[in-house]
Formats: sequence, C-alpha cells, structure tokens
Amino acid sequence: MDSGRDNEKLQDIAILGSSGLQMHLLMDLLANEHHFRCTAICPDDLQTLNKLSAPRLILLDMHLFQEDDRFESDVWLSQPHFSKSRVALINVGPKMELDEWMQRSNCVGVFRETDEPELLVRGIRAILSGDFWFPRDLMARFLQQTRDQSSRSVSSVVSVSASMPELTPKELKVLRALCAGANNDEIAKKLSVSTHTVKSHLSNLYRKLNVKNRLEAVLWGKQSISDRAN
Repeated sequence: MDSGRDNEKLQDIAILGSSGLQMHLLMDLLANEHHFRCTAICPDDLQTLNKLSAPRLILLDMHLFQEDDRFESDVWLSQPHFSKSRVALINVGPKMELDEWMQRSNCVGVFRETDEPELLVRGIRAILSGDFWFPRDLMARFLQQTRDQSSRSVSSVVSVSASMPELTPKELKVLRALCAGANNDEIAKKLSVSTHTVKSHLSNLYRKLNVKNRLEAVLWGKQSISDRAN
C-alpha cells in the first residue's frame, strides 16, 4: 500500500448542511469512495464545529439559506472557524448573491448545484493543494463588479503602487498565468519547473505586490499588467 498516497487522501473536511439523503450521499462519495476524512455537521449542532480543531476545508451547503430563514450569512461568518479555515460553497443556485462571500480572503471555491460529483472531487483536491476553484464566469463578473464600484475599487482591495514592482521575468509569467486561471500544476508545466518552485514564486509575488492571497494577486494583475509585454 502506498502510505504517501493514503496520507494525501486523508484530509480534514467539515461539511455543513441539512441532515438528509443528499448529505449521506456526499459523505459516502468523499469518505468511502475517495477516502477523505470528513465530518458532517447539521445547522442545529453548529457548536460542534467550534469544538473541533480547525478543519482544512469547510464545505458550506448553500441550500441552508433557502431552506431555513434562521441561517443568515452573518450567523455563519461570525463562527470562529470561518476565519481560520478555507471555505468552499456547494449547491450554489443560479440566483444566489455571493458578493459577501467572494470578498472574504478564505473563500476559495464555489460549486454549483448542477456540478457533477467528479467535478466536485477534482475541485476539492485542487483546493486542498492550495488552489482556488471558481467558475470562470463568476470570477469574471466579480472582477468587473470590483472595478465598477468606486467604493470597492481594486485600489481599496489591494495596495497598488504607482509604479510596477520589480518583478523577475519568471514572476511576471506566473502572474500572467494566474490571471489566465491556471492552477499550480499548470503553471509548473508551462514554466518547466516544480510545483515547489511555483509556490516560491507565488510567495515572492504576494510580498512584492503587497497582497494576501491568490485572488488579490489576480485582481492586481488584471488591473495593472495588461499592457506589459511577456
């Protein structure tokens, strides 16, 4: 047995959603078929989440906000683990408002209610590897809204300096790849380097751009490097 592969699969995931058939099927998919280490938590037992050590990823079932009007976003956002753990939204409907969630630096993924199980598993693996997982149209709309709203302009989200920071050619290529939606593995293949080297470039980028995460780096790049040559 490949112990390294087993350890990679055994991740800490907390699934917050209504108790029912869908929750049981999701737990079966993630825990039994793909061997993720999961905990299912129902809304009425929310304090259980705070008694656990911070999970690496929280999957929040957005159907909760349609099924029970007691569960407003500010209730969930106030929970301690929502500032400590990465959060991905699942079962997102076509008319759901996600602006409040998208502006949180630890919101790292969105899965629509029409997504196939295989896509959900692939996205979870990417998130646990340090990537983001957002539908391209949702990201494009969020970027456009960020630019259009003067009170939430890019300059207030990230600290953009008057001049371009001194980025190395490799760092600039990494930034362009980020803006194109590439994940770490894709960037590594494009640059013919290891994923460890990509992570090192990302760390340097965040420091030089004075941003906190991948999404803010994309916002900075979309605003600032479109007219720069490769």
